[in-house]
Amino acid sequence: MRPEQIKAGRLKAISILYPGDFHDLALWLLRVDEARSTPAAVPRHTLRGVAVCYEYLTGVPLVEIVAHLDALHLSHAATIRHDL
Repeated sequence: MRPEQIKAGRLKAISILYPGDFHDLALWLLRVDEARSTPAAVPRHTLRGVAVCYEYLTGVPLVEIVAHLDALHLSHAATIRHDL
């Protein structure tokens, strides 16, 4: 079964410390994933993974970050993809 995917643009609505901050981090992580990919495997961050990175970088509690995802009814297990 293929994991649920979410377009990065849907994350623009999440503003924790400044407008679009979660989206900015998600795009950066998506680019890192692509740079580290191989023909056999393309790693993808989940929304939960982005939230954990955000917590680590900013010190904002994970529960607060997850509340923003839940408010938009976003699955924590969804992987991020480009808007194309």
